[in-house]
Amino acid sequence: MIYCVIVRVCVQLLCDTFVFKIIPMLNPDGVIVGNYRCSLTGRDLNRAYRVALRDSFPSISHTKCMIKKFVYTSSGVA
Repeated sequence: MIYCVIVRVCVQLLCDTFVFKIIPMLNPDGVIVGNYRCSLTGRDLNRAYRVALRDSFPSISHTKCMIKKFVYTSSGVA
């Protein structure tokens, strides 16, 4: 019983302190054919974070855009 109360307090503290954004799998088309690092076109998604070309890596590009938008709006700039 005490354990449940402690866990609930910890969970509430985390939820009050942080914003959790859950991003689903960014490579479903590659995984379905057995590629865990590469997209269906054979491009390595783990190397696409610095320069994410929108046409070549749409899932990475949109994820970066979402994160930038969230940081921009949560920092009080917008």
